[in-house]
Parts: sequence; structure tokens; C-alpha cells
Amino acid sequence: PVTGRPGKPIDVQDPYNMYFTPDGAYAIVVAEAYRRLDFYDPHTWELRHRLPTPGCEGIDHLDFSLDGRLLLASCEFAGRLVVVDVAARKVQDLSGGYRRRVQVGKVFMVETPVVFLDEFSTGMDPLLKRSVMDLLRAEAGRGRTIVLTTQILSEAEALCGDLLIVN
Repeated sequence: PVTGRPGKPIDVQDPYNMYFTPDGAYAIVVAEAYRRLDFYDPHTWELRHRLPTPGCEGIDHLDFSLDGRLLLASCEFAGRLVVVDVAARKVQDLSGGYRRRVQVGKVFMVETPVVFLDEFSTGMDPLLKRSVMDLLRAEAGRGRTIVLTTQILSEAEALCGDLLIVN
């Protein structure tokens, strides 16, 4: 407000968190208790639509793709993520490649002496795979033990000091 005084209160159901789409078209209220996202007109605060997020217990935080078409929502109690196509108003599940990216990303978020990775590069494009391998080599260089399961022998040779082949 121009005056700096509080404006009129806006009634929303279960306002756990609120985000604006990158293009400013919607204000999204995260209705965590109802497991849904409520899309409002950001100027009039009219409810435009509600998007249920079944299986996403504890939906809480969102982030958007660079082009603003997709949003990624964390499901705190379900221990998973969902992808929402904002334009189509449709909930998608993460593909296998994205699930692996999240799995590998979590390795760099915590400091543990041993890391276990299962088929980490499946579904990754070559550039991303090379970047992740460089990061894993750096972690190993800092003394972290990386236990890797893979069917790609060149990955194992490039990343591991010791190999164990199970037949």
C-alpha cells in the first residue's frame, strides 16, 4: 500500500505458504492440510482453481523451472517430490532420471563419511553425468568413501580405487 498501513485481510483456506508464479499470473496458496494448491488472481484474490496433490502429505515448499512452466513441490511427510505443470494444471510424478538427480543431490547436502549410490547415472545426459562424476571424485579426494553399484564398468573404473565385481 502507498500509505504503508495494513490493507484489508484476505480470506484463504489453510495458508501454509504462498508463492507467486514467475510470470505473476497467479498467487499460489499451499493448502497443506487439504493436500492441494490454490491458485488465486494476484490482483483481485479471486480463487481461479484448486489443484489436488494426492499422495503428497505435508506439501510445503515450491520452486519453479527457469521457464516457469513447472513447479517442484516437496511432500515433507511422504518423503517425496511432485512436479506440477502450471500451464496444464496437472500433477506429474518425477521421472526416474529426476529421482536419481535428487538422490545424487542429497549426497552433497550432508556430511557423512560413507556415501552409497545405486546406478546414479541412469537417465542422465552425458554433460550432467560428467559433472556429477567430477563432484564425486572431488568428494572422494576429500576422504569420503563412495560405495557405487553400476553396470557400467567405465564409471566404476573412473570413480573407484577398488572394484568388487559380483557375478
